[in-house]
Amino acid sequence: MTIKVIINNAVKRLKLERKLLTPDFYAEAFCKEAKKAGMNVTDCNHLDKYTKSLNPEFQKDLKNYNIKTQNEFVRFIVSKLNRTNPTHAIKKDLEAHGLDPVTNFKVAHKKLYTIAVAVALEQNTQLLSQDLKSHSGEVDALSKKVRKLEKELEIVKQESKEDFLTKLYNRRALDDLMEIKEAEFKRYERNFSVVIFDLDKFKDVNDTYGHDAGDVVLVAFAKILEKVCRIVDVVGRFGGEEFMAILSDTDTKGGVIFAEKVRKHVQKACFMYQRKRITITVSSGVAEREKHISLSATANSADEYLYVAKANGRNRVEFKKK
Repeated sequence: MTIKVIINNAVKRLKLERKLLTPDFYAEAFCKEAKKAGMNVTDCNHLDKYTKSLNPEFQKDLKNYNIKTQNEFVRFIVSKLNRTNPTHAIKKDLEAHGLDPVTNFKVAHKKLYTIAVAVALEQNTQLLSQDLKSHSGEVDALSKKVRKLEKELEIVKQESKEDFLTKLYNRRALDDLMEIKEAEFKRYERNFSVVIFDLDKFKDVNDTYGHDAGDVVLVAFAKILEKVCRIVDVVGRFGGEEFMAILSDTDTKGGVIFAEKVRKHVQKACFMYQRKRITITVSSGVAEREKHISLSATANSADEYLYVAKANGRNRVEFKKK
């Protein structure tokens, strides 16, 4: 796996976790993806190197406070030093014991040792701060590069007519193909039907199993659509968990038959992710062009019947009965 792939995965992780692209969040996501890919990145090991030099009590505090990034580590150490300020208190104690050096040798030795640890910790903190500053420019430059790549990717997506995940037509392509069907309807009176599908309670899949599982379900459903449709039909991802089918030379009855086939396939299908079975159903609305005043009215009608199917309990097909 290349560093570019890890960068893209880190940005994707931030989006999925709904975090801003800040240096702290990016560094954390980047290191997680690097570790996941089995790549040893020096910058991701600094925190372990510094924490191992601390005493067990400090290491326990770092674990309890869930310190994950170098910036968090620095802020924690500085806060700890500000709260304890051991050097000043120890110096006063030593002065109090100065009249009897023999009796208090062990006490003085302990306190001097504590001072040495505090001074070393302060030096380590300064070195860490300098190290972070030296890398901040690299992180900023990397963030700018990521933003540029995202803009370029967005432009490519807009120009493409293929959904990047399911490989079906995307919404832009569906709009263009609907216009072609509309032209055929007006010129040759070739009727067609529109079916809009929506995976039921899809948010629960993402919340329960994660977005990767949701992607697996979307791809599997796309394959079901491709399997059921004819060569002359058009299927695509309308957006999110919504899909559309444009059925050539098909009336409402034919559209309902198609939608029912898809529904039954989904109900029987075995959606698997990491050896876990995910139960999914689908609802749909069907509308026939010949029974509507315009193309937009046909699409809106299919969408409205989809919501009727949702309201009536999901896992069903709805259409105009009369």
